[in-house]
Amino acid sequence: MISRSTIDRVFETARIEEVVGDYVVLKKRGGNMLGLCPFHNEKTPSFTVTPAKGFYKCFGCGAAGNAVGFLMAHDQLTYPEAIKQLAARYQIEIEEDQRANNDPAYQAEKSQRDRLWDLMAFAQQYYTRLLWDHPSGMAIGLSYFRERGLSDATIHRFGLGYSLEQSSALVEMATQSGYSLEELELAGLALSGEHRGYYDRFRGRVLFPIYHLSSKVIGFGGRTLKSDRKEAKYINSPETPLYRKSESLFGLHQARKAMASAGFVYLVEGYMDVISLSQAGIENVVASSGTALTREQATLIHRFADEVILIYDGDQAGIKAALRGIDILLENDLRVRVIALPEHEDPDNLARRLQGDVLKKFLIDNAHDFMAFQQNLLLKEAGRDPLRISYALQVVAASIACVGDPILRAVYIRHLAEDAGIPDSSVQEAVVQQFKLRAKRNPYTAQNPVNPSSNEFPQGNPNTAALPSTSLSDPSWNPKVQDITIPEVQPLSDLPQETEILRLLLLIGDQTMDDPTGGTPTTLVDYMSETLLSLTWDSPACRTLLELCLGRWQKEGCLPNSHELINHADQAIAAMATRWYTEGRQISPNWDQMHDIPIHPPTVNLKREIETTFDRLLLKKVLRHRRLKQAELKDLQQTPTGFDHPSIPVILREIHELKEAERRITARTGIVITH
Repeated sequence: MISRSTIDRVFETARIEEVVGDYVVLKKRGGNMLGLCPFHNEKTPSFTVTPAKGFYKCFGCGAAGNAVGFLMAHDQLTYPEAIKQLAARYQIEIEEDQRANNDPAYQAEKSQRDRLWDLMAFAQQYYTRLLWDHPSGMAIGLSYFRERGLSDATIHRFGLGYSLEQSSALVEMATQSGYSLEELELAGLALSGEHRGYYDRFRGRVLFPIYHLSSKVIGFGGRTLKSDRKEAKYINSPETPLYRKSESLFGLHQARKAMASAGFVYLVEGYMDVISLSQAGIENVVASSGTALTREQATLIHRFADEVILIYDGDQAGIKAALRGIDILLENDLRVRVIALPEHEDPDNLARRLQGDVLKKFLIDNAHDFMAFQQNLLLKEAGRDPLRISYALQVVAASIACVGDPILRAVYIRHLAEDAGIPDSSVQEAVVQQFKLRAKRNPYTAQNPVNPSSNEFPQGNPNTAALPSTSLSDPSWNPKVQDITIPEVQPLSDLPQETEILRLLLLIGDQTMDDPTGGTPTTLVDYMSETLLSLTWDSPACRTLLELCLGRWQKEGCLPNSHELINHADQAIAAMATRWYTEGRQISPNWDQMHDIPIHPPTVNLKREIETTFDRLLLKKVLRHRRLKQAELKDLQQTPTGFDHPSIPVILREIHELKEAERRITARTGIVITH
């Protein structure tokens, strides 16, 4: 387990803007930093990082927390994994009980996902060692990479490797190191056959590791060096708990900083295209790995760049591949240009032929606006055939329908009309039809290109809370992302009142109030503590926070402060606190003069608010408990003993007492309950 002192050092050292900045392009906005939220698809930045307070908050989807919580949510890490990743980043030595690593019980507790991360790292290191140290790896794999013009530094940078021809070399090595055959298959590293048993997926191939943004390996691409046509030239990792092909881009881990700096990215097809261009000085380059672009990939790109320049092979297949990805990019508000390379040339060859500034100039000079590129290509292919011209215009109109900027959309409509020699109104009508078709296929992502006043669909639920059930006292608490996100609050849930009473308790719980019975004035904490502890809480995390507050009050006579809560090791607490301390409302100091309405001091208003919230929470608990008792009574009455059941008098008395409690609260608050 990680020591408490190590955890404290990590929280004290980690800078939220640096951690988030590895995943999101942040721009200075006063004392805060603003960017596109990585947790939901948005076009207008609402993701705010506050360096001075060490937290992030998205005002679109409600995501909030500290640096550790961000890594947990974004990279799907456990709490210890996030702490270790930050410790490594800031060169903090981790104090840990090493005996736990050899403890079978400790190993059994490690989650499946943790084991898969470790296994992928093991495989990558194994393949790399084979490339540099094994005779076959050096003679075949390393020679191949060097023949392709790659330097040793580039090979190391991308973690390239080699797999032996042996049927189960990795399987044997991994099982000897404690990994199971089932884990190898789940990670996509091994296959199983009825007669062969388990054997390596990658055999006799050079390997290209596919990295997650967190720099961890999630999959591999393998290229055979044989000329046997029966064997696939490339094979890739299958879908696994770690690797989702539609959500990954090869080279993004290495390219993201260059993308953010340049503001645009070159998008290519293959692994070698990325590696060769990067070595030649074009570092802002990623690959779709030979598949059509997905919405998830486009969203990922948009977090680091505003413009995409597609570079594809000069043959017809490459050009058509470029056209397939355009609409996906446009729907994500990315500007798009296209570079059509000369026939029989690909980005890898180009990068070896040109270098440095010469290559950069060639790419910029040959980048054409996608719409002009598409129009010229399709209209040229159509010739004078009316049906083919109509089809070409519909394809271009579909792309125009994806453009969000109304001015740019109008320019494209006019250019298409001029090039095709038809009225603007005809193109406009075609664009409207294409938009309607797209909206019917995917209504939640389409925006109306004709009616600018149309509303966008919401991108998230700002009321979604992050409140898992967990123990605050255990620094080894090991939550997963699925623990941190809970469903939208149901109508009967008391969660809004539970979180609100805690917020107010932390703000003014130490303030005194008059004893309603005429006794000595007491603090709000003391007045409410016994009642709050006796309640059944919907959220275990709220209950835990309540116990933390009351325990601190009894021992030290104070309540936890905002800094402590925002940087709390429990990410549920941190997320709640971040929302509380970023959603405050202030009344203009001139309000009373402008409207002749007296404004009470903030503490007076908060005291009234906490009393009201306290009463509402009690009322909801009473109502729920009474409904449960009434249901219990109904069930007993339907038993064989019926109304003679011995428990019925007790339940009737409890229902009567609950009704009396309800009457007292409603009389005090003026709340009307309809049954």
